[in-house]
Amino acid sequence: MISSFIEKNKNIVTIFLFLLSIFLIVFRYTETPKVWVDEGVFTEVAKNVSRSGTIGLQTAPNEFFSMRSMLLTTSYPVIFPVAVSLKFFGEGVAQARFPMLVYIFIFLLFSFLLIKKRYGFNLAVISFLFLLSFAPLYGNGRPVQGEVPGIALFVIGLFILYLCEKSQFRNIKKVFFASLFLGLSAATKPLFLVGITASLFLAFLVYRKRVENKKVFLFILLGYGLPIFGWVLIHFPSLSDLIKIVPTFLYFAGSHDSSVSTIHTGSTNFLRFFTESTPLLFAVLYTVVALFIGLRFKKEHLAGFHIIDLILITFISFNAAFYLFGTGWYRYFFPAHALLYLIFPIAVFFIRDLLALNWQKKLVNILLACLALFQFYFLVFSSDVSLTVRRIRNVEIYNTLSKIGQDKEVVFYNAPETIIFLQGNNYRQYFEMDTFLVVGDRNILTSTRPDYFLTDTSQSSNVSLRCYKETRLSQYYLLEKQEGCK
Repeated sequence: MISSFIEKNKNIVTIFLFLLSIFLIVFRYTETPKVWVDEGVFTEVAKNVSRSGTIGLQTAPNEFFSMRSMLLTTSYPVIFPVAVSLKFFGEGVAQARFPMLVYIFIFLLFSFLLIKKRYGFNLAVISFLFLLSFAPLYGNGRPVQGEVPGIALFVIGLFILYLCEKSQFRNIKKVFFASLFLGLSAATKPLFLVGITASLFLAFLVYRKRVENKKVFLFILLGYGLPIFGWVLIHFPSLSDLIKIVPTFLYFAGSHDSSVSTIHTGSTNFLRFFTESTPLLFAVLYTVVALFIGLRFKKEHLAGFHIIDLILITFISFNAAFYLFGTGWYRYFFPAHALLYLIFPIAVFFIRDLLALNWQKKLVNILLACLALFQFYFLVFSSDVSLTVRRIRNVEIYNTLSKIGQDKEVVFYNAPETIIFLQGNNYRQYFEMDTFLVVGDRNILTSTRPDYFLTDTSQSSNVSLRCYKETRLSQYYLLEKQEGCK
């Protein structure tokens, strides 16, 4: 009955879904989630790019610490659009996050188009609803970081590549643009660089006989290689910078200088897929999709799959394996989790149709609907981006810092995520990330010249700052210089 309604009212359903998606994407996007350390670093780099073309963090007015070789985790497909937004629309969280909202919408749009072309309108609607109800899409998508831009560009590339395969790769221009978008995705994060490269290689190795015109591979290499070449030029302009790629990559790919062994890290993260809700949901989705692929391969062999199918499932599997040896943060397998929703509904209905009894098929429908409803309930009422809970941390910081005059000097001490709330660039900062990244003067708290300090820890016992009044500001401490103090 529902399927029949969707089929008869395609235009109405499509308009409703995309209006709903716009509402969910923009609802309180400057307030939730809170601006955090990584987003603060990426936003400040983008701000400095927009102001002076400098890829770095400001340590003092007109003084910068280069971040070229450090920005591997979120590269120019994210930083440059944010810089353009800040340049033309002004500086603030709203302007910084605006390109991220566009990326979320692009991901949803091309996911819908891809599933519609591949499996039909009804399954595209169901897949779209699962993505809309997936709270981490907004929690990881609104902040300035690379995960959603990476999967958005990835899905655009897959969509164009699918059209190329359907036309037997006759249109060389489409082949070039497909690989260009896949290359831009690869340039976003090391996860995408390694994962997409391996997935592309494996897919075309398996399906190479489907490509009659061998010039296609040349255009794939050209389109894919150009964004990667740009990535190398931006991050490694000199040999000394290029040498840093291995320790930098290993640091961010691993558990960030943790003394815990790799085996222990891997086993701990693996157990999360059985003991914690979000990884457990991923494990269930992945198991269903793996069962679908196995059953379909048994029935149809390679003829039942397209090149994009192999690219997609290979990348998802690579991302899951990549997650095992990292910090255990859920956003490290978020791309795979989001992309699973492009296949999961198809897998469920394929398995359902193999069942013999009607009650079994109805049960599958009920379970699928319950999962979607649960995700919407969690999104609205219980998630970090809940529609019913008002979070005021960003607002509190903005209301305080935005009122500080541009003639006042401010020092940010281990709080780069708060800089975007300050008007102007009359500030200094010290920032330390483990032992891997140290920016600015470690002894900056001994200075009594600045008008304000914003620190991550209380400085009430710091004798050198006795002329400052300390007040709590959200999770930070704001120190304001008192007049007449000697």
